[in-house]
Amino acid sequence: MLAGTSYEAFSYHIKCAGREACVWSSGWDALYLLLSVANLDAMLVAVAYSCTLGRGRRALWIYALANLTLYTVLLLIGVLVPLQFLVSFRLLVLFAVPTVLIMLFESASHLS
Repeated sequence: MLAGTSYEAFSYHIKCAGREACVWSSGWDALYLLLSVANLDAMLVAVAYSCTLGRGRRALWIYALANLTLYTVLLLIGVLVPLQFLVSFRLLVLFAVPTVLIMLFESASHLS
């Protein structure tokens, strides 16, 4: 819903209306990006609970927490400095792909 709000439905009103030049990002973008990574990390924790035990579960918890923490710090730096790459879908993908691959691997190995 946040992606549709900022990127499609209200992009002009959020990024351009009342400005001489449009801005490349908004608070909606940052919130969408942060919640997307948080959502994936929460799903990873759920996979950890359903597919692993002991050290494996703990390792996935630590990874999810570290992934979200590092992403949050980089996103905040990107918002405050501002650095466009740090507030971009490309950075989100760099943090999301390993998490998705881990979830797929753990889920698939649990089926065997």
